[in-house]
Amino acid sequence: MHTQTIRSVETSATAANRVLRTMARLWRAWRNRRDVAKLLNLDDYMLRDIGLTRGDVTGALSSPRNHDPSEILIGKRNERLRNRAISRLGF
Repeated sequence: MHTQTIRSVETSATAANRVLRTMARLWRAWRNRRDVAKLLNLDDYMLRDIGLTRGDVTGALSSPRNHDPSEILIGKRNERLRNRAISRLGF
């Protein structure tokens, strides 16, 4: 009986931990979505200076609400940097 109680507590703790991780991920996505939206206040030159375009920002913001748009922007920026490096090398 004691073993079943321990397993039950462990299962409940695991479920609670999963819920907390999901809530934290959603909170982070919401907060980052709010911050990414502020990038639309920058002019195109400033966006280009940080390796982004206005289309990148609006595209990231059009992703589902539970996705983190900052991850999309990081991917776009890194892809653009890789492509520049490759073109400089003449490939």
